[in-house]
Amino acid sequence: ALMRVISDLHDQFVAKVVAGRGLDEAAVRAVADGRVLTGRQALERRLVDAIGGEPEARAWLAAEKGVAENLPVRDVKT
Repeated sequence: ALMRVISDLHDQFVAKVVAGRGLDEAAVRAVADGRVLTGRQALERRLVDAIGGEPEARAWLAAEKGVAENLPVRDVKT
């Protein structure tokens, strides 16, 4: 029963990547097996748009979504 749940969640994940990235399902399934990828490897496979950190993310949000680059960030500890 647990394997059916895991398989269903995996199928949902693959479907979201296919839809969100516009990739072929077979290509997504070829790498969606739990492996770890470097940023460069993910970029080559079109799984990410760019490599960067918080400064790059803030610049992108400002340019693309109009979010102020100096908007305070609050770390939430759980």
